[in-house]
Amino acid sequence: MTIFLQWNVRGLQANREELDMLLSLIHPSVICLQETFLRESKTISFKYLSSYQKPAQEVSGDCSWWLCHFG
Repeated sequence: MTIFLQWNVRGLQANREELDMLLSLIHPSVICLQETFLRESKTISFKYLSSYQKPAQEVSGDCSWWLCHFG
């Protein structure tokens, strides 16, 4: 089954713990996070996830797609 998770996270680092909890509960196939506030110079990684990001040119408006590959 394919599960998509979409979240306007309003700061990925501030909500990292909640995202980790969601990942362990629902094991989504694809994650779309808006307003992560990650810049090109800032990287963040998750176990089992491959990232495809469009960094924000401004403070908000970025979008990150994550492809999940749970074992």
